[in-house]
Amino acid sequence: MANIPDWVKAEKEKASATYGKGLSVKEINGKYYLYKRSSKRIPGVKNPKVTETYVGAITPNGLVLKERGLSKANVDVYEYGFSRVLLAICPTNWKKALKADWMPVLYTIIQKESPNSYLLRDYEMPDLSNRNINLQTRNLWEALPKDTRAELEPLRRVYQIAYPDRTVMANISEEQIRIAHKHGVDLEGDYT
Repeated sequence: MANIPDWVKAEKEKASATYGKGLSVKEINGKYYLYKRSSKRIPGVKNPKVTETYVGAITPNGLVLKERGLSKANVDVYEYGFSRVLLAICPTNWKKALKADWMPVLYTIIQKESPNSYLLRDYEMPDLSNRNINLQTRNLWEALPKDTRAELEPLRRVYQIAYPDRTVMANISEEQIRIAHKHGVDLEGDYT
């Protein structure tokens, strides 16, 4: 497993407690996938037949198991953590300066920062050509404590998964929970 990051190796080791030996990791387009390998002896054939069964995807938040019976067409995945916290901590003075335009401007900033945000899924972006979005983006980050942008970075990997009949959260790390709680947001609570 040369060139496989340590966090991927750690997730593979954790999965071996459940799936036993014979696990393999494949990297495809920079993403990591876990497979269970097995072999079966076939009479009259010199070598056994090797089969690989897909177990799930390995993400920095853990192993995301394969969902049975659902096609990818029935599932939408949105960034949730970063957008949710930024919306919650948006400074009042920044909002007041923009008056009624504060939310469309914020959503435009979020669209630039996190194009797959859950906030944008049913939101029709208004024409803000009369607003300097780069200036408003700078003003927003300057109105927040100095290291907020860097501190929120791990929250970009908190995902909301929308099935036709329900919405669930992908695994959330202790670090991500701690960062959100620091800003008064409960990522494990309401996420619709």
